[in-house]
Amino acid sequence: MKPDSLLIKEKKYQYLQNTHSETVEAEIEEELVSEAKQEKKRRREQLWPIWHELTFDEQTRIEQTAIEQLNSEFFRDRFNKNKEFRLSQCLDVLSVQLESGDKEMKNGFHLIAQ
Repeated sequence: MKPDSLLIKEKKYQYLQNTHSETVEAEIEEELVSEAKQEKKRRREQLWPIWHELTFDEQTRIEQTAIEQLNSEFFRDRFNKNKEFRLSQCLDVLSVQLESGDKEMKNGFHLIAQ
């Protein structure tokens, strides 16, 4: 059996290793989240001119899809009251529809070249 002092040192070493590992994992995750946010912002900026080229009916359909996808009354209320939030949700729906190759989107909307 190992002496208590050696067991304490080993436990301390394991604790430090685990703590360091968790810190590194948290930093990596934070960096990935930051990159994803930047990519989403960049994509929304690209979609901004496309959004403004859509007809009122096309925008209304996207707004309806966006609000249906919100999973809580809080976010639906925010969607109805906050223009910036509403637009960001609509641009996200537009992005998904364009990326999925939605035939209605490509044939029905007057899209500018990307």
